[in-house]
Amino acid sequence: MMYAGDMQPPLTVVLINNGGGGIFSFLPIADAVVPDIFTPLWATPQNVDLAGMCRAQGIPHQKVSQREELQPALHSAWALQRHSVVEVITGRESNVDQHRQLQTAVQRAVKHAMKLLTHPLPGSLSGFSVKPALHVALASWQCYSLPLQKPLTTDAEDECRQGLILQLRLQQGESTFCGVGEVAPLPGLHSESLAVAEMQVALVCELMKGVEVPPTLPMMQGRTAAWLEACVGVDPANLYPSVRCGLEGALFTALAQAHSLPLSSLLLSSHAVSAQLHTECGQQDKVLLVNALLDCSNSTEGCVAQACRLVSQGYTALKLKVARQHDPQQDAAKVVAVREAVGHSITLRADANRKWSLNQAVAFGHAVRGANLQEPVQDTRDLQAYFRQTGIPIGLDETLDEVFAPHGTLPLHQQSGHTAEDRLGLWVSELGKGVVGALVVKPGAVGGFERALDLHRWAAKHGIHVVISSAFETSIGIAQYACLALAINQSLRHGTSSPDCTSITTEASLRPQDPPFPSQTPLGTCAHGLATEDWFQSSHGQNLLQPLVGLSPVMREGSSRVEGMTQTALAIGPQAAETLLQRVSSEGFEAAAAADTCSSRAQAAAQPTLLEQTPLGNAQPHRQVQEQCSTHEVVTAAGRYSFSVCTVVPAQPGATWEKQMVTGGIADSTTPGLVPATRPVCVFLHGFLGDKEDWLPIMRALALTHRCVALDLPGHGKTLVTSTGSNAYGFEETAEAVMRLLDCLFDEKAVMVGYSLGARLALHLAAKHGQRFQTVVSVSGGLGLSDASDALARQARDAALADALVADGVEVFVQSWYQQPLWSSLVTHPRFGQMQEKRRKGAATQLAEALKGMSSGRQTHVNLGGVKPDLVLVAGSKDPKFVGLAKSMTHLANVVPSATSGSLAHGTVAPCDEGIQDKSHAVCRVVQNCGHAVHFERPEAVVHLLQSLLVDNDDGISS
Repeated sequence: MMYAGDMQPPLTVVLINNGGGGIFSFLPIADAVVPDIFTPLWATPQNVDLAGMCRAQGIPHQKVSQREELQPALHSAWALQRHSVVEVITGRESNVDQHRQLQTAVQRAVKHAMKLLTHPLPGSLSGFSVKPALHVALASWQCYSLPLQKPLTTDAEDECRQGLILQLRLQQGESTFCGVGEVAPLPGLHSESLAVAEMQVALVCELMKGVEVPPTLPMMQGRTAAWLEACVGVDPANLYPSVRCGLEGALFTALAQAHSLPLSSLLLSSHAVSAQLHTECGQQDKVLLVNALLDCSNSTEGCVAQACRLVSQGYTALKLKVARQHDPQQDAAKVVAVREAVGHSITLRADANRKWSLNQAVAFGHAVRGANLQEPVQDTRDLQAYFRQTGIPIGLDETLDEVFAPHGTLPLHQQSGHTAEDRLGLWVSELGKGVVGALVVKPGAVGGFERALDLHRWAAKHGIHVVISSAFETSIGIAQYACLALAINQSLRHGTSSPDCTSITTEASLRPQDPPFPSQTPLGTCAHGLATEDWFQSSHGQNLLQPLVGLSPVMREGSSRVEGMTQTALAIGPQAAETLLQRVSSEGFEAAAAADTCSSRAQAAAQPTLLEQTPLGNAQPHRQVQEQCSTHEVVTAAGRYSFSVCTVVPAQPGATWEKQMVTGGIADSTTPGLVPATRPVCVFLHGFLGDKEDWLPIMRALALTHRCVALDLPGHGKTLVTSTGSNAYGFEETAEAVMRLLDCLFDEKAVMVGYSLGARLALHLAAKHGQRFQTVVSVSGGLGLSDASDALARQARDAALADALVADGVEVFVQSWYQQPLWSSLVTHPRFGQMQEKRRKGAATQLAEALKGMSSGRQTHVNLGGVKPDLVLVAGSKDPKFVGLAKSMTHLANVVPSATSGSLAHGTVAPCDEGIQDKSHAVCRVVQNCGHAVHFERPEAVVHLLQSLLVDNDDGISS
């Protein structure tokens, strides 16, 4: 540092000073000799004045002795923009103690895991003993629609609550276990719509078939995310929160049945509790308190009347939706009136949904004096100021949801940290101790049960309440959230979350006549936000989906009489929630729903109800797709092509296959085609060694709304070629044959999606037949080689590979092909073995002809300046060559034809001539955490990209 001078970037040295060699304190001799002997002979402290040394050399120095001092010291050092030293003082003894605590915790966790796997625990976790592996035998879903009787609090204008019920069947030997989960994105809360969520559900259901489910999955703490990545083959970060929540709900419900445990006990097992604790929890936790929801948009009299009605029903906690008027004083007056009407034994909470400015929120806080206010301000940067001016802890709800959104806009998304919990922790610590009093966790918004439990563990360590809240789900979702809330309460009451403290200053009663007086509320005693039945129209008789599960007045110890009411509290009986889930698991969702439908019809007598119109209790079978494989002949000057084609279409009532195909100018009435759809057709072209089935999972998801067509290219799959002239496998000849086939299949413009070889063909067709395509999506594609010497070299290389393919056989060639660095991320994918085995079944001679004929060295170089369709150029983040190529192609496609595109062969960007106009019809998309085979490694990301593209078709490509 003395000789570095002003070299950049500035260097901050963090020196850990523990007064000697701390590592020796771990040796047995540290306990065998007295400190007076051990310290000089073994620890050998240096007794160096580091601060003095730095002063002598003019180097800034800071000394840190407390944990909370470190981060400010680092910020200060960086602000200097020069070399500096931060000296951290630690103790050898405390270092040893901390390591021993960690070792003890690890030992305890390992022993617990081994017991779950090998030693059944009597009376509780015996279901975790080693048994045959569980596999996903079936994954399906149902659509539901429940009528509402009043608008939702998210300002959505829907008259019905719509969603999906996801059902999984797990197979273990001869035994089958059923689980259900709910996927219900809420307009105004979720960024994903129900339509796009259903596409992702369709894809995930397709990918999960046959996948093994490990017995340790209920231990969570990252295991579910790891399973999705390592076994299902999707990036959990790409799953919509509502989809992952429904998937985990179905998984854990099925696993609870497999292990003969209540769902709450299964979720509690993630806290490494004992069998005795499970028994104790089952005896002690009989109810789960819930709060009612009250909208303050009514008049003061109406709010008071509604509050009194809810309290008379047994609710002991009310959540008041405020910020419905511009003047916060009006809301404050209503809150004060409600408090006077219901008395002080009722817990009141206020929720502004981030609709107030700082001044408005502060005015409300002062007016009600001591209010626990949830999401008070529009700008999260004002949260600290609100707390500073009012002293009132804050509840986080929407802010928390945004932390876990895939692309959040909050400042904390810029924070360092590997997980959302890390970023949240850093952000909350910067706000200051005591600012955040509660986290309102909606499992469907944060992304499921595993993430909700991670948040609970984090919050418990910081003495922060966790309230489990619904987003107007059905009885299925409410029952599962009730079990989650019960598991959280149990873990806190029995100390398994190891919180730093057992109570926190939050949940203040709203007492306007008193000064702020927040009560000490033990963690795990909050009322949860699971009572939303007032928003749904009541149905005749029973309805499996009607969100009324287990709500009943129950005795609440310690509650007092309020204006003559009985000593009860409205709560969810966990047993009722567990019974519902166990019934659905044992009978299956369809059977349970059908039974409720029959019961409802009997009770409704002659009155027609919605249930009488729907055989599955307001749930309809998922939108099936129709799939057909067929053969179509195309004749060109190069030869006769017998194309194998797969078509997947939405299953719509009355859909017919009646358009005659034209094959090489000959009418063929035996191979019908679809009636042209109003939406664009999606055409898929595979890469070398692949076939049309490579695209099937993606096609089956998109086919919920769009017609999808995939074909086997010449030399691949079941497509046969008979050459009559020039090379029928040549690139130009193949492109001509494919174009003729598409002209026969449909008349409307198409969205063409190609991968690698298929992407090169798609870009070539876009340049020659641009009027036939609305958009072309190139996945890891190129334009061919413009340099003649490079093209000849590539022809020779591909010809040599083709000769080796014929000589050694397909199996040897495939083994060697996937050893290239290009496939380094693909070979680790869970479905790679299955894909590789399929590749080995190809025909060597035909594949060799395709490799030679369609070599990029034989392809005419594409000038993107003349391409008419919109372009989406996709590459995987772990494929740097094609990322650079995609960016270069995007640049050149967005300039007028006078731009030179020859430099694309080398991955560089040609300089823009002055006066060139940007056409902005091409975009580059880099998909994270995958390599060259983007569609195979990250199909969920490709479905999301294509779905977004299809939705935006009318407006052009969004940048």
